[in-house]
Amino acid sequence: ITPAYAVKHAIDKLYPGEYQVDVVDFAYEVSAHFTDRFLKSSWNGALTFPFLTKLVFNILNLMYPVVSSKTLCRTIFWSWLKKGSRYIVGYNPDIVFSTHFLCSSIACWAKTNNKLDYKIISFMTDPFGGHKLWADARIDKILVSTVQAKYYLQNTGIREEKIHIIPYPLKEEFFKNSISEKSIKKNGKMTILVSYGGQGRGKIHKIVKSICKADLDCNLIVVSGDNKKLASKLEKFKNKLNSRVNLSIEGYVVNMHEFMKG
Repeated sequence: ITPAYAVKHAIDKLYPGEYQVDVVDFAYEVSAHFTDRFLKSSWNGALTFPFLTKLVFNILNLMYPVVSSKTLCRTIFWSWLKKGSRYIVGYNPDIVFSTHFLCSSIACWAKTNNKLDYKIISFMTDPFGGHKLWADARIDKILVSTVQAKYYLQNTGIREEKIHIIPYPLKEEFFKNSISEKSIKKNGKMTILVSYGGQGRGKIHKIVKSICKADLDCNLIVVSGDNKKLASKLEKFKNKLNSRVNLSIEGYVVNMHEFMKG
């Protein structure tokens, strides 16, 4: 949802008051609660176990187009499809900008079945490809952030004229010079920032242990996101730390741009 907010902020700044742009957490917004929980928990699982995630992607790719975002919506996510379609019809948009392949598919289904004329623009958040569920020929335009992603979609049958390369949408703050009030003082040392996104899943603890074991004379800032279990584990590790590493642990932050710049 973060790229969608970045696009909204850009439009609001460039064209103040000219367009109504609403960002919604789609499954949650339409009260598809089971789907919402499933999607978010499966995403956390995907971040925690990247090997299994890649395996699932490969299986999906082998089964495409029998298994596609279209077929998934009409079977497993049928309830979300119906609720989401009603929501879109009631909203009556001019453009649907989607950052999730299933949301794009629902928008396509709602458009066709209700004979609506809005445009559907999908931004593929996987920078290099990921899986073929992103490939949906019904979408008007698919935006990607790399040449590799463009070729990936073309190889799945999407026409070249439907694909456009744009910079990955980031909030304006990432392009400004700013100094973090929260980041630790560098003291002339190299500073390392470790983050695995807002969920804080992945190999953070392993990376931190490796850096500390190497006894590097550095500052180490760890952003653990909303993973409270990880934050607690890191705090216990820090209390027993005997290393030159100056370890600072942050939780979920809204000023990542400051940590990156500072």
